[in-house]
Amino acid sequence: MEKKSFLEKDPMINVISKEEFEERVQKVFHLLWETLSKSFGPYGAPTLIYKYPYSHVTKDGYTIMKNLSLNTADNLLDQAIADMAADICGRLNYSVGDGTTSAVIATNSIYQNYMKVRDDLKKDFIMPRDIIASYNNIKEDIIEELKRNIVDIRSDDPDVLYKNIYDIVYISSNGDIEMTEYISDLYRELGCPAISCELAADGVTKKRLITGYKYDLSLMDKLYVNSDGNIMHLPESDIIIFSTKITKEVYENILKPLNMVCRRRGRHLVVAAPVYDEIALSQVIARDLNNEYQKEKDINMVLMNYRSTSAHARKLINDFSVLTNTIVIDGPLQRSILAELKEGKPITEIINVDNRFDIPNINLGLVDANGHDVNYFYNSSDKDGFKKAQGLGMKNPTISENAIRLGYFRDGDLGLKDSTIHSFFYDKTRYEVILKDAEEDLVEKEKKYQKLGTFNLEVSLAQQRLYALRLKMGIIEVGADSELSQKMIKDSVDDAIKAASSAFNHGTVLGCNVNLIQIISDLKETYIARTENDEDQISIITTLFDILINGFKDVYRTVLKNAFDDFDIPCHPVTAYEHLPSDKFDKNVMDTIINEHQRKGDATISFFDVIIEYSLLTNQVYDVSSRSFSNKITNSAQTDEEILKATIDLISLLIVGNQMVITQKHNF
Repeated sequence: MEKKSFLEKDPMINVISKEEFEERVQKVFHLLWETLSKSFGPYGAPTLIYKYPYSHVTKDGYTIMKNLSLNTADNLLDQAIADMAADICGRLNYSVGDGTTSAVIATNSIYQNYMKVRDDLKKDFIMPRDIIASYNNIKEDIIEELKRNIVDIRSDDPDVLYKNIYDIVYISSNGDIEMTEYISDLYRELGCPAISCELAADGVTKKRLITGYKYDLSLMDKLYVNSDGNIMHLPESDIIIFSTKITKEVYENILKPLNMVCRRRGRHLVVAAPVYDEIALSQVIARDLNNEYQKEKDINMVLMNYRSTSAHARKLINDFSVLTNTIVIDGPLQRSILAELKEGKPITEIINVDNRFDIPNINLGLVDANGHDVNYFYNSSDKDGFKKAQGLGMKNPTISENAIRLGYFRDGDLGLKDSTIHSFFYDKTRYEVILKDAEEDLVEKEKKYQKLGTFNLEVSLAQQRLYALRLKMGIIEVGADSELSQKMIKDSVDDAIKAASSAFNHGTVLGCNVNLIQIISDLKETYIARTENDEDQISIITTLFDILINGFKDVYRTVLKNAFDDFDIPCHPVTAYEHLPSDKFDKNVMDTIINEHQRKGDATISFFDVIIEYSLLTNQVYDVSSRSFSNKITNSAQTDEEILKATIDLISLLIVGNQMVITQKHNF
């Protein structure tokens, strides 16, 4: 009789028993392993993801995992298990760009092997919590050893840095030579990971080295676009920045007069704010801008918005205000400005180092870049909004406490998603302050991460901020024959950029978890040595460590299996050379491997196991493309660390869980 799911047993109960939970976990993780492993390694096959009306091709394990929908009898339970696994693996994706598939493969292997010996461990009074406690202790020891094996790839020599990054990116991009060269070239030019990836508007892949500041400041409307690539190019512009909502009152009393002045000066007025009042935007502002366009065939006031919901976002807008030599108008300052305007009190304004004007109520006095008085009185009843007014301006006005400060920049490319400003005229003292703050913030975040071992998105964001403030960056524009291919390539390039950045900041170790396997194997012997020949303890330690070792060996095996699907031929140790490409192997090392298998009494050995054992003895990784061993196949040390952490977290979730409660908004 077919076993009923928990929903079929009682639709009103959302508690899943331990037995059913364990059963489903095994099946779900086997499914995850089966699905993700097919795309793993250089010879892994891409996965087509279709989500109406769009399709997407990718090899990224995390992307595949997040799009899985488990249409099984127990799909609610199965989906919940898969989602929990994806949440844990999210740390890998955001920090190093890869590792999800490795963690899933290792977890599946470890869990399946644990279930085989669980009952035997319980007989020795080794409970799940004891196992997880042991694995957490082992994890810390592994990480300490991992740090001792790190190779620092940073170099002041651009050519050396190019070579080091090349090796990382080549592996991460599955041998994409073009992208490998692009990313490595940018590292040679920049000396740091200040690189981003975009979709090429013209479908042509290229790299660009630009000077300037790239920021998530976006145009409010596509109508502003005046050049190719959905960009509004401005030769020069004034800018005003708010941290508050743009209301009708702000528009009428501050922005509208300023816009008239800026137009007279031949500059656009860029308005940056996190949010706009919908009624004011749709009625008053839209009407005025439309009238302006009808009259001038141009919209001078450029409305833009930015994200301000996090502490990091607020740091970025402050950085941008310093670079444009202005300030961010917050709520109290905005209210003070409006109050003084209504009372008719003068408010002094600094446009930039060489551009100043006063605002007494709605009177606008302007001193041009040459210091000449060019004063105008704003009057909405006039044909052009201005009348010349002599004697109202001051060359050296007193700066009010409530001063409006307009910023200034040149050569700006304003986009619908983000913007790049290429030329600034900032105060060097203020700039040095934010640069030092960015450097100190990164050090603080790195110390926090090292101490807690927590998800390091904060570290990544702090790095991005510092690199951006250095005003030099590289951009790779990804092109392809189709949108589907373009997105697939971009996924790969994004991962390669993250992998290179992680390697640059955290150093490298041997790839395919070889370094990790070797460390765990050595720690096994260290732990055994501490037991003082206690046979029971030795047996338990051996079991726990072997489960862990085989888990990470399976990651290596999967890479080999995808490359040589039908080549894993079991053979007798004595006749191993008959089935192996002996020219690729050192005879002395092979003899060591074969003799050890003979000593153990093994009847057969596996081609894949020989490769793994050979790698451990020679500190090399088998390059499936060249069919030879190499010490150039490396990855970020952070990748190995994060894979280890994710694997232990997943195992903890799976074997300690006693039952599960699933809730959802609608009734079962």
